[in-house]
Amino acid sequence: MNLLKLNGEQRSDLAGYYKIARNVSVISACFVLIVSITIIVNFVQLKIHDPIRSPHLEKLIDRVHKDYGDEQLKDTVRAYDFMIRKAHFTSLSFIRFGSYLLLGGMCLFLVALKAMFELKRSLPKPDKFSKIEDTPTGTAFVRYGIICFTTLLILASFILPRVFLDPLPGFFDTADTKTPTTPVKPFASPMEMMRNWPSFRGYRSLGIAYAAEPVVDWNGTNGKNILWKTPIPKPGPNSPVVWDGLVFLAGADSRAREIYCLDMNTGTIIWTVNTGMGSEISIPEVGEDTSLAAPTVAIDGRFVAAIFATGELLIVDFDGTIVANRKLETPDNTYGHASSLVTYQGMLFVQYDHAGGAKLLAFNMATGEKVWEQERAVETSWSSPVLVPAGQTDQLVLSAYPLVIGYDPPTGQALWQLEEVLDGEIGPSPAFSDGRLYLTNLFSVLSCIDITSREVLWKYEDNLPDASSPVATKDYLILPSSYEKVSFFDAKTGELYWEHRFDTGFYSSPVVAGGKVYLIDKKGVARIFALDKTFTAIADSPLGEPCTATPAFVGDKILVRGEKNLYCIGKTE
Repeated sequence: MNLLKLNGEQRSDLAGYYKIARNVSVISACFVLIVSITIIVNFVQLKIHDPIRSPHLEKLIDRVHKDYGDEQLKDTVRAYDFMIRKAHFTSLSFIRFGSYLLLGGMCLFLVALKAMFELKRSLPKPDKFSKIEDTPTGTAFVRYGIICFTTLLILASFILPRVFLDPLPGFFDTADTKTPTTPVKPFASPMEMMRNWPSFRGYRSLGIAYAAEPVVDWNGTNGKNILWKTPIPKPGPNSPVVWDGLVFLAGADSRAREIYCLDMNTGTIIWTVNTGMGSEISIPEVGEDTSLAAPTVAIDGRFVAAIFATGELLIVDFDGTIVANRKLETPDNTYGHASSLVTYQGMLFVQYDHAGGAKLLAFNMATGEKVWEQERAVETSWSSPVLVPAGQTDQLVLSAYPLVIGYDPPTGQALWQLEEVLDGEIGPSPAFSDGRLYLTNLFSVLSCIDITSREVLWKYEDNLPDASSPVATKDYLILPSSYEKVSFFDAKTGELYWEHRFDTGFYSSPVVAGGKVYLIDKKGVARIFALDKTFTAIADSPLGEPCTATPAFVGDKILVRGEKNLYCIGKTE
């Protein structure tokens, strides 16, 4: 119907509708403006003050590193981490919900605006219109100005959150965009890593069990405090790792190289994934103690990665789906490749020091793609990388002869290096605590080094290990040796508090948990003693079979891999 042909009475009736349309357009425009500004301000605040990267949280975590026995501090960190993550994801939810509100408000505004201008044409003298609206030029200016302004607001509100925070998944996807079939959560937070056991020697690979209160007495023969025992199909001295009730480890022989996933509550093997390369690839000669599956697997909270002495690198998700299956060059190594893996913010690091060419490799855990590679002018090493907090950043520290090097994890850039601190074929991994790095090897020396100045603070030359790694706290350093003896030092000064000789040597590395030291000897007997200036034996707990792997600690449970079986140890009474 042509509105211009309406009679005067009908025109009078339409004046009321015009006012309604005008009021709706004004109210919806104000609503769009307020929601747009709120979303943008919220977005800017998230970018400036990202709660997940909270400096205060990082300081609290550093305090936990320095004083792991402060349970009240741990509870404070857990509560604070939960609070800021809840706030973070609440903000993201608001942006997502606000975007939908914005879309609805914009649609209402455009409909009301269209109705208002159509009704205005039918009215000879619209009420309360300004002079600028009485001319065609003025009307067009107002109309297009409002439309352009609100369009810019809505585009900013949709595009900015999409680019940086992804509040509307798939909104801008095209046919060429690969959209994951399942939601992918961010890499795990430091608190999640501390609560679980993600790599060799736990979080940062430093041998500290932050969230553990384990038992001290068990017996694998009579079943005392043994929750379950599961035979592992293929051999390997690598250690178990744990994530949210799932246990992962690797096994290998000349026929297949495999990752196993077990239920921590029952010990049932949930799935097995192998590289699928079989025996057709080159199988290197390896030592009896090393085997084809010496490196411990590593987890980033979403994926698990394993590497074998054949050079096969396998990454799978927690359902056992293969993400990447790569074949690196076969390591030229006298005893077989043994360096364990470590992850950091979704990246996987491989220390690949062998006679054919030493290097450090970084891979994307979600895709298996190589992120960067750094050649290393070092000889063959069996040591594993460690992650250390240095100031406001983290460093990846690798030890080998003749260089100990600290790398920037995201870029692979070498930040510093020390020459000829160690000698020989390096097996033990570094220890670290409270700004001090501890490096050692059999027939070499134990050195305590300030991570900032790189000055050698003190040295020690007796009873050094060839495989077992030392562990450090803020106050103490525990040094196992290859010949049954354990030495206990003041971590700051190097003062030797005590030495104790056991009847069997160690390949497994010590772990500090609940104010005690757990160290399993080659026969599988756990030597548990107090973390104190005087030696106090707490318990000798036999596994019932030989053991060279380092145990994993989560909550009140201990996972220990023996020569044939994986044991879960906890209170059964």
